[in-house]
This record gives sequence, structure tokens and C-alpha cells, in this order.
Amino acid sequence: MSSYISNERPAFDRVITDIADYALDYAVKSELAYETAAYCLIDTLGCGLEALEYPACTKLLGPIVPGTVVPHGARVPGTHYQLDPVQAAFNIGAMIRWLDYNDTWLAAEWGHPSDNLGGILAVADWMSRIGAAEGKPPLTMRQVLTAMIKAHEIQGCIALENSFNKVGLDHVVLVKVASTAVVCSLLRLNREQTLNAISLAWVDGQSLRTYRHAPNTGSRKSWAAGDATSRAVRLALMFMSSTAILFLAIPRLIARMFSPDPAVIASSTALLAIGAAFQLFDGAQVVTTGALRGMGDSHTAAIVNLIAYWFIGLPAGWYLCFDRGWGARGVWAGLCIGLVLIGSILLWTWQHKTRGWTIEACSPVS
Repeated sequence: MSSYISNERPAFDRVITDIADYALDYAVKSELAYETAAYCLIDTLGCGLEALEYPACTKLLGPIVPGTVVPHGARVPGTHYQLDPVQAAFNIGAMIRWLDYNDTWLAAEWGHPSDNLGGILAVADWMSRIGAAEGKPPLTMRQVLTAMIKAHEIQGCIALENSFNKVGLDHVVLVKVASTAVVCSLLRLNREQTLNAISLAWVDGQSLRTYRHAPNTGSRKSWAAGDATSRAVRLALMFMSSTAILFLAIPRLIARMFSPDPAVIASSTALLAIGAAFQLFDGAQVVTTGALRGMGDSHTAAIVNLIAYWFIGLPAGWYLCFDRGWGARGVWAGLCIGLVLIGSILLWTWQHKTRGWTIEACSPVS
């Protein structure tokens, strides 16, 4: 006789919820902590800039595809590179760690908590530049220092009583976990998304410690932390886009979290399906609007938004809601129609404007 297996998802482990709640909700009040973090930031940037004097380091930097420049991308200090936040996190993380001079924490597990700055600085700069292009205020240095403090605390507290090297795992696992938590906070992800990202960070194919010992030693020791913090950024960003997938995969479960009423669940399921399309095309129009602004074209997005929303989306929503009797679904379908048109037209515009362009390859500043 087979045993009963529940299809209900169990609660997250306590350590994951503690990390998420600390990263998202804890208010840092110690001015000494902020002062120390500022000194640590200056020291860490100095270590990274000095690493640019070493060709073995600089040959690893830059975009994966030579010549790529990301509109409003994160900048790599001391270079001309402008990259997506994941690759920028690797670049900055590799620079910081290259000379092995940045801060050290010795406990049951040792490590270098400032390695987390690879992900923190990359995401903070990328979000600030995207925000500036949309007329929004950038992140403040206070927010960057807060992320630093929390990353140091997360990595340091776990290292106090847990020795990963004794089981053959490298200590950069803690960089990945800490970076994931604070990057989720910088990206303004909700608690559920943050919990999922941290959970993935723990099981994300951790590095073995063997590369630190003969005969396996190599340059990885100097870029392993950059790899860890960049993967943290990638995991956090994955859960920004995974919302649409969740809306389609488990709409009834999501609706049930807010109300047990069958009528509410039934109507919410339909709305979440439309919301999934909204997520995808809204993201497309935000990115392409920023790209066009970066090219000096702010008129196209304004005109396309005016026509798609007011002359197409709003009338379509009215028609579907009242004339066709769709109710709330009609209103959201009209909005989605407008977003589909905006995202598609702006993407086509950007591709048309950039067709035939060549981009000069970037190189580090000597």
C-alpha cells in the first residue's frame, strides 16, 4: 500500500525565511556600521582598481560577446565597459577579489564579505541608470551601504558556526547566498520571490574547494567570488521574470492565498492569465523605451503610448467589458492589447534604428 504524498508545497526552511526577512525588512540603525561600510567600500574599490594593472585579470573582463554595449547597463569601474548586471557583477567581483587584498572574516568558515559588492554595485548602478532614463530618482549610497552591511552580516553569521570546507565546498557559497538576498532587496522583489531565489542559491551547484589545492590550482581562486556574486544576480533576476510563469502555472493556488471564496478564485484565475501576458510585454516596452531614450529618441515612445492606450487599448477594454460582457477581464484585456502593441512596435523601432550599426569594442583603461 503506497503512502499518501501531498501536493501542497511545504514551508521554507527557517534559515531561508530568516535571511529573507532580514534582507527585506530589517532597519540598520548603527551609524558605526555605516561608517565602517563606507571605509570597506573605499578599500574594496581600491583593490579592484589595482587589479586592472594585471593582464591576467583584465583579459577576463568585458562582455561575453566582444563589442557588446548594453543601453543603460552597469558600468565597470576603471573601464569603458557597460554591461548587463549579471556580467557586470562578474567583472566587478573578479576585480575585487583578484589580488586577495580585500577584507577577511575568519570563523568556522572563512571568507571575504566584500566580495558581495560585485553584485551590489552592478545592480545598484544598472537600476539607477534605468531609473534615470525613466525620470526616476537613482538609488542612494545609503542604500548601497545598507546592502553591504546586510551582506556582511548574512555571510558572517552563517560562517560563524558552519564549516563548508570540511565537506569539500568552497566558501563562495556564502557570497552567492548573501548576494542573492540583498540583490533581491535592491530589485524590490517581494517576499515569495526572495525566498525562492535564496532557496535556489543554496542548491545552485556549489563550487568544490579542490581548485584551491595542488595539483588543481589555477586562476579560478581569483574569480570564483565574481562568479558567485554574478550568479546571485542572475537568480534574483530570474525571479523577476518568473512571475508570469507562476501566474500561468498555479493561478488557483495564488488566488487561494488571498481568498477561499470559489467565485473570487474563479475570476482571479482568468485575470492572472491576462496578467501573465501583461508582465512579459510590459517588460519589453520598459526596456525598449529606455533603449530608445538612450539613442536620443523620446518622441516615438510617447506617441506609441498615446495611440496604443487611449485610441486602442481603452476603447477595446470598454467594448470587451460592457458590450461583450467580459467585465473585469475585458478591462484588463484592453490594457494588455495596448501593452502588446507598445512592446511590439517599440521593439521593431529599436531593431530598425540599430540595423547596420557597428559598435566599437571596449577596452580597459590602462
